[in-house]
Amino acid sequence: MIKIIIITFLALGCGSTPQSATKELNQNIINEDFNIFLTKFSKDKNFQMKRIIFPLALYTENEQGKYVVKKLTPKSWKHTDFMGLSKFDKKNVIEIDISSKTEAKLIYSIEDTGVYVIHYFIKKDGKWYMSKISDESD
Repeated sequence: MIKIIIITFLALGCGSTPQSATKELNQNIINEDFNIFLTKFSKDKNFQMKRIIFPLALYTENEQGKYVVKKLTPKSWKHTDFMGLSKFDKKNVIEIDISSKTEAKLIYSIEDTGVYVIHYFIKKDGKWYMSKISDESD
Protein backbone atom coordinates (compact mmCIF):
# COMPACT_ATOMS: atom_id res chain seq x y z
CA MET A 1 0.00 0.00 0.00
CA ILE A 2 2.80 2.42 0.89
CA LYS A 3 4.56 1.57 -2.39
CA ILE A 4 1.41 2.54 -4.32
CA ILE A 5 1.20 5.90 -2.52
CA ILE A 6 4.88 6.66 -3.18
CA ILE A 7 4.58 5.70 -6.86
CA THR A 8 1.45 7.84 -7.23
CA PHE A 9 3.19 10.72 -5.46
CA LEU A 10 6.17 10.52 -7.84
CA ALA A 11 4.01 10.01 -10.94
CA LEU A 12 2.00 13.15 -10.22
CA GLY A 13 5.23 15.12 -10.05
CA CYS A 14 4.59 16.58 -6.66
CA GLY A 15 7.20 19.19 -5.93
CA SER A 16 7.85 20.05 -9.58
CA THR A 17 7.32 23.56 -10.87
CA PRO A 18 5.40 24.53 -13.99
CA GLN A 19 7.54 25.42 -17.02
CA SER A 20 6.57 29.10 -16.90
CA ALA A 21 7.66 29.36 -13.27
CA THR A 22 10.95 27.61 -14.09
CA LYS A 23 11.62 29.99 -17.00
CA GLU A 24 10.89 33.00 -14.81
CA LEU A 25 13.20 31.64 -12.11
CA ASN A 26 15.98 31.09 -14.68
CA GLN A 27 15.60 34.63 -16.00
CA ASN A 28 15.98 35.99 -12.48
CA ILE A 29 19.07 33.85 -11.88
CA ILE A 30 20.64 34.75 -15.27
CA ASN A 31 20.98 38.49 -14.96
CA GLU A 32 24.53 39.19 -16.02
CA ASP A 33 26.47 42.18 -14.83
CA PHE A 34 27.81 43.94 -17.93
CA ASN A 35 31.36 44.35 -16.63
CA ILE A 36 31.64 40.67 -15.70
CA PHE A 37 30.16 39.73 -19.09
CA LEU A 38 32.59 42.01 -20.93
CA THR A 39 35.62 40.47 -19.23
CA LYS A 40 34.57 36.97 -20.32
CA PHE A 41 33.48 38.24 -23.76
CA SER A 42 36.93 39.75 -24.28
CA LYS A 43 38.98 36.77 -23.13
CA ASP A 44 36.98 33.75 -24.34
CA LYS A 45 36.82 33.36 -28.14
CA ASN A 46 34.04 30.74 -28.09
CA PHE A 47 31.95 32.73 -25.63
CA GLN A 48 32.37 35.82 -27.80
CA MET A 49 31.10 34.00 -30.89
CA LYS A 50 28.03 32.79 -29.00
CA ARG A 51 27.23 36.29 -27.75
CA ILE A 52 27.24 38.14 -31.07
CA ILE A 53 23.99 38.45 -32.97
CA PHE A 54 24.93 37.40 -36.51
CA PRO A 55 24.75 38.69 -39.13
CA LEU A 56 26.27 41.62 -37.24
CA ALA A 57 25.52 45.02 -38.74
CA LEU A 58 28.60 47.20 -39.24
CA TYR A 59 27.71 50.81 -40.02
CA THR A 60 30.31 52.97 -41.77
CA GLU A 61 30.18 56.29 -43.58
CA ASN A 62 31.15 56.53 -47.26
CA GLU A 63 32.82 59.50 -49.04
CA GLN A 64 29.42 61.11 -49.67
CA GLY A 65 28.63 61.10 -45.96
CA LYS A 66 25.97 58.38 -46.21
CA TYR A 67 25.86 55.40 -43.90
CA VAL A 68 26.62 52.04 -45.45
CA VAL A 69 25.70 48.79 -43.70
CA LYS A 70 27.86 45.72 -44.05
CA LYS A 71 26.71 42.42 -42.56
CA LEU A 72 29.45 40.49 -40.77
CA THR A 73 29.17 36.70 -40.59
CA PRO A 74 30.73 34.38 -38.02
CA LYS A 75 33.29 33.43 -40.67
CA SER A 76 34.40 37.06 -41.16
CA TRP A 77 34.53 37.88 -37.42
CA LYS A 78 37.89 38.01 -35.69
CA HIS A 79 38.13 37.62 -31.93
CA THR A 80 38.80 40.92 -30.20
CA ASP A 81 40.18 41.23 -26.67
CA PHE A 82 38.59 44.58 -25.82
CA MET A 83 40.00 44.60 -22.31
CA GLY A 84 43.52 43.96 -23.61
CA LEU A 85 43.46 46.75 -26.22
CA SER A 86 44.20 49.53 -23.75
CA LYS A 87 47.02 47.48 -22.22
CA PHE A 88 48.55 46.92 -25.67
CA ASP A 89 48.98 50.62 -26.44
CA LYS A 90 48.45 53.63 -24.16
CA LYS A 91 46.74 55.50 -27.03
CA ASN A 92 43.96 52.89 -27.16
CA VAL A 93 40.99 54.11 -25.13
CA ILE A 94 38.03 52.00 -24.03
CA GLU A 95 34.93 53.69 -22.62
CA ILE A 96 31.90 51.82 -21.32
CA ASP A 97 28.47 53.46 -21.29
CA ILE A 98 25.69 51.44 -19.65
CA SER A 99 22.67 53.49 -20.69
CA SER A 100 19.99 51.22 -19.19
CA LYS A 101 19.46 47.76 -17.73
CA THR A 102 19.22 46.36 -21.26
CA GLU A 103 21.54 48.56 -23.36
CA ALA A 104 25.25 49.31 -23.21
CA LYS A 105 28.00 50.64 -25.46
CA LEU A 106 31.70 49.96 -25.63
CA ILE A 107 33.48 52.83 -27.34
CA TYR A 108 36.93 52.15 -28.75
CA SER A 109 39.10 55.06 -29.85
CA ILE A 110 42.75 55.71 -30.53
CA GLU A 111 44.04 59.10 -29.40
CA ASP A 112 45.19 61.51 -32.12
CA THR A 113 44.14 59.21 -34.98
CA GLY A 114 40.40 59.80 -35.53
CA VAL A 115 39.53 56.15 -34.83
CA TYR A 116 36.17 56.00 -33.04
CA VAL A 117 34.14 52.77 -33.06
CA ILE A 118 31.00 52.11 -31.01
CA HIS A 119 30.02 48.52 -30.16
CA TYR A 120 26.37 48.20 -29.11
CA PHE A 121 25.16 45.56 -26.67
CA ILE A 122 21.65 44.53 -25.68
CA LYS A 123 20.41 42.29 -22.91
CA LYS A 124 18.02 39.49 -23.88
CA ASP A 125 16.68 36.97 -21.35
CA GLY A 126 19.19 38.22 -18.79
CA LYS A 127 22.22 37.76 -21.10
CA TRP A 128 24.30 40.40 -22.91
CA TYR A 129 24.85 40.24 -26.70
CA MET A 130 26.71 42.44 -29.16
CA SER A 131 24.02 43.69 -31.55
CA LYS A 132 25.78 46.10 -33.96
CA ILE A 133 28.90 48.19 -34.56
CA SER A 134 29.15 51.78 -35.76
CA ASP A 135 32.52 52.95 -37.12
CA GLU A 136 32.46 56.74 -36.78
CA SER A 137 36.16 57.22 -37.46
CA ASP A 138 37.39 60.25 -39.41
